[in-house]
Parts: sequence; C-alpha cells; structure tokens
Amino acid sequence: MSRRQLRRTLCVTATAIGSLATATTSAGAATAQEIAITNPAFLQPRVGPNNLLNNIGPNDNRITGWRVLGANVDIYGTTRAELTDGYQAVDLNGNNTGGIEQAVSVPAIDAGPKTSVTIGFQAKNNNHPDCPKTTEQKFHVQFAEDPGDRVNFTVHTVTSPGPYRTWQHVTAQFNVVPGVRLLQFVSDNAGYCSALVTKVTASATRP
Repeated sequence: MSRRQLRRTLCVTATAIGSLATATTSAGAATAQEIAITNPAFLQPRVGPNNLLNNIGPNDNRITGWRVLGANVDIYGTTRAELTDGYQAVDLNGNNTGGIEQAVSVPAIDAGPKTSVTIGFQAKNNNHPDCPKTTEQKFHVQFAEDPGDRVNFTVHTVTSPGPYRTWQHVTAQFNVVPGVRLLQFVSDNAGYCSALVTKVTASATRP
C-alpha cells in the first residue's frame, strides 16, 4: 500500500465527538486551521425528536448552509437518528439518490499550491423501517472541483451493520487548491435510504 493510500485509509473510531469545533492539533510543524462549516449537525430546520422531514429537494433551501444534490434527502430528528446530544442527521437518500453540498473557504497554508483538508463527521447505518434490509448503504465525500479524488464509505446493511449499528467518527483527507470550494456528500444508493451523516467538521494543514 502506498503512502497516499495509507493517508486515505478510512479512519473509524467509536469515540463520540464532544464538540463540533475542530480542535487545534499539530501535524509535523504545521498547526491545523479550522474551516468553518455552517449547520454542521443539521439543526436547521428543526424536526421533532421522533420525526423526519422527508424528500427535501434541490430547489428547497430549508437546510441552512447546504444545497441538496440529486433527487432529495431527509432530515432525521434527534431521537429518530438515535443521537443523544440533541443534534440531528441527514439521510443522503429521500426516496432516491441524493446528496448535499456546501461552499467552504479553503485557506492557503504557507503560500503552497494546495492545502491538506481533513473532513471529519459521524456516520451510521440507517435502520428506518422502510429501508431495504440487505442493501449496502454507500456514499462518497469529495470536492466538486476534483471529483476524481473521492473517498468512498459503506455503513453496511440494516441486517448486518457491523460497527455502524451506532454512530462512528470517520475522516476523509484531500489535497485541495485554496479558495472557495464545494464540499459534497453524495449517496451511491438508489431508492429509499442511504447512510445517516452528522457533525461535519473541516480543518486545513500544509500537505
């Protein structure tokens, strides 16, 4: 496995995020710089704890800070999403393949041509009663400006979710040209249900 592949290997932990703010950490001689994410835990629009707001389409601007891609997405209330901290989650499929994107400002680090960007978030298998029970729930994270550089994720199936039976913290790393860039979470499923995602963070360091 190459060093690049190692850097892009999926990082999975069972540790819950204690704060949506990205901690300042050291990467060699570089210090991570937080990249602002609007509405990282999908609290706007607010949904009743046991409810969901379904089939939010591309022309619907109710998800503050995010634009819907593809067909549509759902917002899950905190209890429906099995979150215990009051946050909400997005289902990347409403009734068909969907996704979300947000414009983020990627800083230049030491005037380099590219910046190393780490996207952190929590993901979980979507076990809503309407979800297909044996379909792998898959999605990918990318920047729209470089769709060939994407990180793929699977949260397995409803019947065999593995660690994704509960919320897991995962990360994806990219080398990005500084400027305003479109961060995207895109489902790779058709029909009802894809993975649940929440608590999105981003940070930048020198590559």
